[in-house]
Amino acid sequence: MYDKLLSLILSQNNSFLSDYARKNNINKMVGTVLYSKDKIIIIGVKNFLFLLENQSNQHFKTGIRVNLNFLKSQEKTNYIDAPINMKYLGELSKDGFKLSLKFPNFKNIDAINLKTPNITESQNMKASIWLSEFSRTLNGQLKNLKFDNLETREITSFKKLTEKIVAALLKSFKDNLNSVLSPSHSANKILDMIRAYISKRDNPNFFSKNEIRLMKELLTLQEKDKNIMLNKNESQIIKKNNIVDKTLSSYLTIKNLSLETKTPLMFFSIFGMPIFFTIDREYQNNSKSYQNKTMNQKLNLILLTNNFGVVDAHIQSFEKEIYISFELENNSEYFKLKKQYLIKKLEEKDYQVKRIDFV
Repeated sequence: MYDKLLSLILSQNNSFLSDYARKNNINKMVGTVLYSKDKIIIIGVKNFLFLLENQSNQHFKTGIRVNLNFLKSQEKTNYIDAPINMKYLGELSKDGFKLSLKFPNFKNIDAINLKTPNITESQNMKASIWLSEFSRTLNGQLKNLKFDNLETREITSFKKLTEKIVAALLKSFKDNLNSVLSPSHSANKILDMIRAYISKRDNPNFFSKNEIRLMKELLTLQEKDKNIMLNKNESQIIKKNNIVDKTLSSYLTIKNLSLETKTPLMFFSIFGMPIFFTIDREYQNNSKSYQNKTMNQKLNLILLTNNFGVVDAHIQSFEKEIYISFELENNSEYFKLKKQYLIKKLEEKDYQVKRIDFV
């Protein structure tokens, strides 16, 4: 009953699995359903995990065996009885994860490749389930966005952004965090970053003069006294504004993260710009106390900008020593011109800047 063709295999010629079959002159393989829930199907074939979305009404039970047929693109499938329609979401092999990524009108970009963290078989399965739902949500929403006026280099930036964020999220499974950001939430936040990019591209005056003035006022208040933002009269000092409110909320959230003992991963908005943010902490003598002054803290911020492309900033601090690394797609020379200004501002905060690198 279940020995039927999965039609996906016919069209997904760039997958690790079909490439393996082609190189070894294999036309057919038998796989086992390892996971089946909410239309997400994961099939194990040799050392591969195939991540699929079931687009039929056929129910698959865990443990059943299915027949996978590998045919050349020009071969017809009329002789195959009732193929089951599946949508390719991704796969896992010894080379890592490959995840489907579909941008309308840009067929040359169809997947992202991710190195597999050094995790257990059980963690691999959890990550595969997470990636399946992430891919389904992200691709389902991408088709609703308008990419008509974008250039290939911009789509490449979207791909790079997704790769970097998903790679950071995969680390959650290796670290055995009690809570991992949900796949649908993560996909929607990446979509927010892409939408913000497109909105600013279509409208150069993304911030009004009034919004810019309010931002400057907020920064001035932060410099004078950060505690003023918790004052009950705060609303009399800062005018209510959607972007500024989000900025204030983001600042307080980051400030309060110093009390966390786990490794947080989060999306937040500052000046209306969505940012992905992670914190990794190491303590001397394995003391998990935020009061420990010898805490080594690593921050990573990933954002999508119109002028610099994807910006990946790594900041490491040990007591008052700071090490910074910037990775930018475009216009890195402008960042380098601001290097001394950044050093000066950090020194005003009594930080010792040991190194600033540009990758």
